[in-house]
Amino acid sequence: MADLIKKYDPVIEKAEFVFQLLFFIYICLGFNNLTIGTKIIPFFMWPAFLLGAALVALRLIDLRSFRGFPGLLPLAGLCAVCAVSIFVNRQYSVKENLVYLIFWIFNFFLLYASPRRRSPGLLQKRFAFFFHLFCAVAFVLTVISFVMLAVGYAGYFTVNGEEVRRGFLGGRLFGAYQTPNAGAVIGALAIVGGIHYARVYKNKWYTLWAALSGLLQFVFSVFADSRTGRVTLGAALGVYFFFVLYGKRREAGAAAKAWKTALIAVFAVVIAAGGFFLPKAAELSYNVVARSLQTAETGESSDQKVSDETKEKDEVLILGRKESLEGDYSNRRFDFWKSGLEIFAARPVLGVTFRGFLPFAEAYLPETYLVNNTFKRISTLDNDVINLMVSDGALGLLFFVIFVAGVLVRLFRWLHAQKKQNAALPTALPMLLAVCAGAAASSLFSSGVFYMHCQYSFLFWLALGICMRFCMSGTEKETEGDAEETPKEEASHD
Repeated sequence: MADLIKKYDPVIEKAEFVFQLLFFIYICLGFNNLTIGTKIIPFFMWPAFLLGAALVALRLIDLRSFRGFPGLLPLAGLCAVCAVSIFVNRQYSVKENLVYLIFWIFNFFLLYASPRRRSPGLLQKRFAFFFHLFCAVAFVLTVISFVMLAVGYAGYFTVNGEEVRRGFLGGRLFGAYQTPNAGAVIGALAIVGGIHYARVYKNKWYTLWAALSGLLQFVFSVFADSRTGRVTLGAALGVYFFFVLYGKRREAGAAAKAWKTALIAVFAVVIAAGGFFLPKAAELSYNVVARSLQTAETGESSDQKVSDETKEKDEVLILGRKESLEGDYSNRRFDFWKSGLEIFAARPVLGVTFRGFLPFAEAYLPETYLVNNTFKRISTLDNDVINLMVSDGALGLLFFVIFVAGVLVRLFRWLHAQKKQNAALPTALPMLLAVCAGAAASSLFSSGVFYMHCQYSFLFWLALGICMRFCMSGTEKETEGDAEETPKEEASHD
């Protein structure tokens, strides 16, 4: 059977791309507040799921082609623990939890993992295609978001019992995204990607497009008042520029390399800090101007008592959340995390499943913050690690730690080997690592990598898988593969 799979591999390769395209479109349709819950989604969902199931079955038959791929065993273990947890906690939303397990299987084994027959060059081409599609979708959604802002639109509705917001609400721009944080994270990755591909393509029209898109995404981040977006932007920019400059230091001697690496690290930290603080500085500057204009219109100073009508205007005009003004910089996350740790302590081995933690808390921990709060019904703990602990217990956490440690060790060992050989790093590596770092950083304050079906989780697993393929390659030529993202990039090394 494995020989038959190898014979028809060109067909399977095309089927993999079709699945990834259908899966990405399905994710995009479900992760914005314009098409979520609409009847168009099943037209992409069912073909993606059926084709994905067939491809997973083929990969199980052809396991030899994945031998030695970093992290596959702990990811398989994590899926097994999730399945057992769903069975043990079958009183809690089995259908929804199974959907999360299916997404894990697709992310781990059809996006992250790839057979050795797939050259890194081909995988980079695919990533470039999906990243540009990602940026195009983000651009359209952000433009629509600013149209909502311009016409003063604000509203909400419910889908499957979950509240979905649109427009400008509570001092933040939701726009066409489900949450301001999601829009800001997507925008942050689009900004870094625009910088990378503008460097690679060296095309004035693409550079103009990247600049326009980046500016638009930056302004959205300001109006979204998203600290998660700022963390993502800082992490992605810092990692990107560190590895761009790190790749250029290979011509120097050993002593020069050491101090150059130190300077590069300092520069990367400065860039990361700029990515984090600049959107907030822009927001504060906007608010100063907005308050000045408001004072001029009302004829009252900021110290005078304002009418209710003026207060309503202030809520629409001024950026920033009430939680920030009240001193709760975590926006209740510390309380969520404390409740998550209480649930973990109550069910430490297998957890209670992702869709089971709230009903479990209501039944067994009625005094915890998740149950007793004036905020809203909580669907996530806004931290992927704590979500994992609560959902799959210590066993799930163990496999997660083994996976992360194994991937990092493999990456640093490969980088050290490249350094010893004085070999050039792949041109795409800074971009791929920036996507991984940005998405991973966001997952510490949201659920973007493991428990949120979104565009940047798709890119994260795709990018991380390509990085691991680099680590499996023995030579620079093998790493670059048959092509880079464009013919120009094939001969370009940082």
